[in-house]
Amino acid sequence: SRMETPSYKLNTFLRQDTSTHNKETPGEAEPIADLFPNVTVMFADIAGFTAWSSQREPTEVFKLLEAVYKMFDSIARKRGVFKVETIGDSYVAVAGLPTPNE
Repeated sequence: SRMETPSYKLNTFLRQDTSTHNKETPGEAEPIADLFPNVTVMFADIAGFTAWSSQREPTEVFKLLEAVYKMFDSIARKRGVFKVETIGDSYVAVAGLPTPNE
């Protein structure tokens, strides 16, 4: 069903106000974020990383992550992609954001 799609769930989440999140009547909350239909959010995770890294020295793990993130960062800069965050082996980036009005 439509209510089970990731897009629907994300849109629903973005429209919830954290101060009224626990209201008994759903749908009354004001959005806490703006919706930009042409924006893409990328969540990249290295498959098998946890098992691989558990059998490596910390310096080897760090070198791999440093090399991967350096390549991602280079590509992101060239393509105008905004890197949001890196957490462990996860890389989060956003493309298609409009230029903010100041």
